[in-house]
Amino acid sequence: KGLELLHAHILDQASPHVRFSNHQDTEENRPRGARRADREVVYTVVLKLNRGGDSAMRILGCEDVVYASEPATGIVFLSELWHRTLRASAGTLKLTLFFGRWN
Repeated sequence: KGLELLHAHILDQASPHVRFSNHQDTEENRPRGARRADREVVYTVVLKLNRGGDSAMRILGCEDVVYASEPATGIVFLSELWHRTLRASAGTLKLTLFFGRWN
């Protein structure tokens, strides 16, 4: 209740900069370089945009998430959960949406 789309990222998995180690998406609570949070990110949605490719992620304590070959496959999870990229073949594009509340 009261959640809205706060912002989004498009990830090109060809870049090593978007193959993430363990992290939480609560770091999205403030804009880059800002000292204070201006939002509360609650849910993260990660969708694979293209057909094919080999891509998987892990939410710690859960089974691995392996993205299907079809586009628009993905997962919704609590942004506070620790997660990481397991593998992502070059050419795989993902859309990450962050839902929550503005402070």
